[in-house]
Formats: sequence, structure tokens, C-alpha cells
Amino acid sequence: MKNHLLEQFNTTYNTKDWCATLLDAVRGLTDAQAREKVKTDINSTYELVTHLVTWNERYLRNLREQQVPVIDNNIDTFKNEANLHWDELLAKAEHIFSEWQKELDKGLPADSKTDWVSIVGHINTHNAYHIGQIVIIRKLQGNWDSRNGVS
Repeated sequence: MKNHLLEQFNTTYNTKDWCATLLDAVRGLTDAQAREKVKTDINSTYELVTHLVTWNERYLRNLREQQVPVIDNNIDTFKNEANLHWDELLAKAEHIFSEWQKELDKGLPADSKTDWVSIVGHINTHNAYHIGQIVIIRKLQGNWDSRNGVS
């Protein structure tokens, strides 16, 4: 199971497979492009990556039995209170995703009361969903390079 979950996680982060990875989906974007909204009611790439960072970091902290701040509203997870520059946000995302890879490579807790297999499966699905949104946004913006996948 460990290898299966790690493989799924990697295909949403940095290993080319059926879908675009996070790294491919954001490759080459400038801060301005990442923040651009194609419509006011559609999240920007910047907001989507902020959301992914928030939830992946929360569950990583949970797995490591670290304190996790309360979130009152999921809408808030798309807002970056620190207003990080795009490059800083990407660096944070890459750090969190690579830390997840390390944890998954070690294996999930077997004696935990938490069903980590199910949670990681949902994290993988959640990541793939929002990465797909990023690809669509980039296509609408006219800055998607089909060499990154999903022509």
C-alpha cells in the first residue's frame, strides 16, 4: 500500500503520468500570471496553490502529531495572508510536497486511530482535482505549454 500511495502522490507532484503534475502545471508562470483571474468568481492559480499548500501542510502536521491551527472557513484557505511572492509560495509548496514524499516513503503509522490510507488517497484526489483546474486556467489565459502534458 505504501508504494501505491507514494506513486499516486508523486504523479500529482513531480512524476509524469496520465495527468499534469503540480510542477508541470505551474512551470514558467510569473507572479502576475499566477495571480491573474480569468473570471472574478474563479480562483487564480496563486489562490489554488495557496489552498493546496494549506491543506497539504495541515495534514502533514497532523501526521507528524504537530499542532494544527483551526480553519473556520474553507474559503479562507485560498487566501495567502502573508502575500508571498509567487516564487516563495512555490518554494513552500515544493517543501511541503517533498516532506510528504519522505513521510510516505517511510510508511504510514500502522497503530494509529486515524485511517491514513484513506486520508492520503483523498489528498491525492484533491491535489489532482486542483492541478487540473490550474491547467484549465492556464489554457484560458493562453499560457499553457502542451509539452507539459494534457494537450
